[in-house]
Amino acid sequence: MRNSGFTLIELLVVIAIIAIMTAILFPVFAQAREKARQMQCMSNCRQIGLAFRMYTDDHDGYFPMSYHAAGNSGAFAWTHRVQPYLKSRDVYRCPSDHSKYWDGDYESPIPFVGPNRRRLTSYYYNSWFRETKPYAYEIAVDKVSEVILFAEASPDVSPLNDHFHSWCWGPDETWDRVHCYPHWWRQYYWDPVKNETTELNLRVHNGGANYIYLDFHAKWRRWEQVWWQRLPQVRFGSFDPNQ
Repeated sequence: MRNSGFTLIELLVVIAIIAIMTAILFPVFAQAREKARQMQCMSNCRQIGLAFRMYTDDHDGYFPMSYHAAGNSGAFAWTHRVQPYLKSRDVYRCPSDHSKYWDGDYESPIPFVGPNRRRLTSYYYNSWFRETKPYAYEIAVDKVSEVILFAEASPDVSPLNDHFHSWCWGPDETWDRVHCYPHWWRQYYWDPVKNETTELNLRVHNGGANYIYLDFHAKWRRWEQVWWQRLPQVRFGSFDPNQ
């Protein structure tokens, strides 16, 4: 009797089927894995929002300061100010944030930034609401459910900041020249070709990112859902307190 076995053609067909199934399933697995990270990130955002809620309740409605207060002292970063309400520092890092600045060993692309400056958080503060700015007080904004307080920072942005500069965004005729100072920094904040900011991680989670709003709820959004202009009142989309 002759032993039966696979022919070369049959073997090649099986290999081709496996390769096709692998090509189909791998993106699905990657998307599912990223979805899990997105949900963990969303959990971080909700905890940060709750911590901010408690902080403002304890400080007469005022938001915490940022890194720039008192000469860029890290003690004034918002992460330090709300730490007593969070207890854990793990919530400051999105599981999809693979920035090299977490290690603190890098060559800074921006002048005046010293070496070994470590990244404090994946979630950056909207500059309209920090320190002595006109919207640093909770009741200064009407539509709190529509204005973004925190956004996921780009992994490439310098760890000098714990906040982003939405007043430097937009076309040449719409960005805020009063608040965006020094003006030459704008080149690090806005991409005029793509019409989008370079400060935020806009597509980290399946084409979008998580945001924390001024009423402290968290939501996933695409860039085109948060960036729009309705002149003259609103120039900075969902990041603009003038809503």
